[in-house]
Amino acid sequence: MFINWAHFIIPKFSLILTLIANPIFIYLIHTEKSFQFGSYKYLLLFFAIFNLIAAIFDTLVPCYVHIYRYSAVYFILDGPFFEKSRIGEFLVAGRCALIGGTYGVLNSHFVYRFLSLNNHHFVNQYFLPYGLILSVLWVLFHFFSWAIITDLLMLPDLASRNYARESFEKIYGSMENLSMKIAIYSIMTSLSRGLDYMSPRTLLMQRRLFYALAIQTVIPICVSFMPTVFVSYGAALGIHVFR
Repeated sequence: MFINWAHFIIPKFSLILTLIANPIFIYLIHTEKSFQFGSYKYLLLFFAIFNLIAAIFDTLVPCYVHIYRYSAVYFILDGPFFEKSRIGEFLVAGRCALIGGTYGVLNSHFVYRFLSLNNHHFVNQYFLPYGLILSVLWVLFHFFSWAIITDLLMLPDLASRNYARESFEKIYGSMENLSMKIAIYSIMTSLSRGLDYMSPRTLLMQRRLFYALAIQTVIPICVSFMPTVFVSYGAALGIHVFR
């Protein structure tokens, strides 16, 4: 089986850097005397532990992605869980859910900083242990909700495997014994394959309407939403923005 050298080396290299950097980071936080972190240091310690767990997860469950038309195949090609199993499939979903966990970490960090600026007495009084426990639970909620939804919806059933089989096996070999999750955008596959109850003219019209809807969704994001975000954050960071 083919494994891209970058995909093979980078997770191991990242794990080594994480195992070096985060213990040093934890030590510096614990021994810092001149700058008073207060309860914030416990949140930073939690972030460091999350980074360590994520790096170990990346190494034990190296997740690769193969794109074919309207499908995305997430799979394990090496490591202790690459052989097809129910545990391996859930670990693939969990690997994807780490992204959700990082959102939880960012949310917790933002809320803490916001409350510290607006009501630091409240933070000093209630963050330990309630705020820290809520932060951990919030990250776990993000992780497990993403993992469960991904596990339930991205089914590696026979139909999904057959859809991406030819393209996948040309590069990686047989997919039968690999732990994987497959996402197929069924709307697009239906429009591509055609529906029995639609005439060719109606099907063509539906395709064009779908593409028009996609464009109508993208344009406001690019023309309205993104410039607004840029201007707002530019002002927050003191960046001069053109008129």
